[in-house]
Amino acid sequence: MSAKGYDTSKLSADLQTWDQMVQKAAADYATYVSLLQSAEQFTPYESGGQFWNAINQARAQLRVVRQDSLDVRSEYQTVIRPDIAALASQTPKTTTAPATTP
Repeated sequence: MSAKGYDTSKLSADLQTWDQMVQKAAADYATYVSLLQSAEQFTPYESGGQFWNAINQARAQLRVVRQDSLDVRSEYQTVIRPDIAALASQTPKTTTAPATTP
């Protein structure tokens, strides 16, 4: 779009912020999965509460993942989509040279 003459600087900056949010959500999800996998090593009623502690840690991490997901969605709806709509209302700047007739 920028090659066609649209001003995409605000959208680019907002996309970088959004990308960081998505990467954080992915990292938090990976942590959640690893917590669940670590809970597999314990036997539920024979581990002296270690299983339930691991499950509770995974549940807490799941809350973080869900909040990250909501934040990513909200960022897209409140920032990225309006930026794209603003591009639609722009008129591109043409950078072509004037045509000369022989």
